[in-house]
Amino acid sequence: MTTQSNLYIDQGTEYRLVIDIPTDYENEDFFDTLEFYAAASKLYSSSIAIEAAMTKILPTEENPKYGVEMHISADDTIDLAPGKYVYDVIQHDTATGDTKKILEGLIFILQTITRI
Repeated sequence: MTTQSNLYIDQGTEYRLVIDIPTDYENEDFFDTLEFYAAASKLYSSSIAIEAAMTKILPTEENPKYGVEMHISADDTIDLAPGKYVYDVIQHDTATGDTKKILEGLIFILQTITRI
């Protein structure tokens, strides 16, 4: 089942979200074959309004979890109309061809007064 989470982003600001990736794999090399994609649009049938950059996060002593960081730049949100957008995050395994949605929900772009 896909995890659902709504995100609130101030217009014209940078947004980052770290998503933990389950490690129920016996092979530690599983992470090498995974690719991640994220996008948002006004409606599921609309053209893409935002494509997020995705960066893999390897475990460390301080944080023993595998993860991926979703990054949406301030430049991507500055010209978006305030309101509600739908988004999802897709995980694709290049070794097996398996693709699954790992996160979905709504993004609320909140209007800001101050512009830099």
